[in-house]
Amino acid sequence: MEKSQTATSDIEPSIPFPQTWSLRSFLFPICILLLGVLLSVTLGHLDVQQELSEDKAQVTAKLTGVRAHLEGQIHSTFDVTEGIAQLLRLDGGITSAHFEGMAKQAIALQPHIHHIALAPGNVLRSVYPLKGNEGILGVDYRNVPGQYAAVLRSLESRSPC
Repeated sequence: MEKSQTATSDIEPSIPFPQTWSLRSFLFPICILLLGVLLSVTLGHLDVQQELSEDKAQVTAKLTGVRAHLEGQIHSTFDVTEGIAQLLRLDGGITSAHFEGMAKQAIALQPHIHHIALAPGNVLRSVYPLKGNEGILGVDYRNVPGQYAAVLRSLESRSPC
């Protein structure tokens, strides 16, 4: 029996088995893994930035359209009263019947306008429609601090108030 034990111990394996792993065999796969993670994170960040940029561009385009629409509404609202203002500048005054006719037409064209008032010397002298607004006739804007500042800005900018 001893012979068989010796015979087996004398046989050497034909393929050598590495006893230790080298540092390179661990480092290379880890570097590739880290590089892949870094690349994935970077691409994900760029993708998010691109989506945010596209969203911002869409919102800006929509807001530009809304702004143009609002500006158009504001200009058209004040344009219908511009005729009264021009007449007052040229003639220095307007008859009650003429004011009522022009104001009625302006309000019919623009539902945003609820009433139109004339205040020469900052005192309300005419208003359309008169019904329901009789109490404001004779009001001096100089005695209404909340509105007088708006009247002064309107006078300085030469625009309706």
